[in-house]
Amino acid sequence: MRRVTEIPYEPHRYADELPNTAWANALVWDSRVRAGDEDALALACDLGLGSASLPGPDRIDALLYGVALGVAALLDRKAQEKASVAVFGSHGMRDVHALFEAIGDDPLVDDEARATFLQERILGRVEWGRHNDADVAWLKAKAVATVVDDDFLGMVPFQGDETEVTELERRVVRARREHRCYLTGLPIAVGERHLVLREVSEGEFTTTRHSAVAAWFEAHAGVPAERLIPAEPLDTRRAA
Repeated sequence: MRRVTEIPYEPHRYADELPNTAWANALVWDSRVRAGDEDALALACDLGLGSASLPGPDRIDALLYGVALGVAALLDRKAQEKASVAVFGSHGMRDVHALFEAIGDDPLVDDEARATFLQERILGRVEWGRHNDADVAWLKAKAVATVVDDDFLGMVPFQGDETEVTELERRVVRARREHRCYLTGLPIAVGERHLVLREVSEGEFTTTRHSAVAAWFEAHAGVPAERLIPAEPLDTRRAA
């Protein structure tokens, strides 16, 4: 079963960035190697992985790393693509190729550049709606470490909304009970700092709460925080 990374964010693994379909395909391929499947063993040999499966709780991360280096050593582009699809499936290849590139560059970049590239990949997945739970955990940890009160107080969460609004109050508080972030849909846990915004909109009083992740997006990301909101189930959309 795939591990879901929680706060505090654990040391990053490239496998945390794999789409769920690619992760599942890698598990199936690894099980075929362990079962002695001829085609899987032949590909493992071609990629320099040997005939033994990769043991331990991080075997998918090790498998991703090994396949990335093995694919790079193949001279034929069609063979590279065929090997990649055989292990990780055809869905999510865009993200898989990005990870192959990151792994290939890994020895050539320092920690600061590595962190920058990771952030770019995560924000790219958020923008295209391909982010996963590990990405959200990274964003939460980044926001906790980065966001200050001025980031909260400088938020303009409804920028571009032409509704006439009178702001009554904005303040940074710690949650006494769990709330929901208006912009991201993420839970705001008990004790978590967030912005409370009280306004009058078209004669109605409204109170919205905005998490550190939403503040980080506005201050540092350049990608709309709303992209983190999970898509509605298809049946719900139909009923609307």
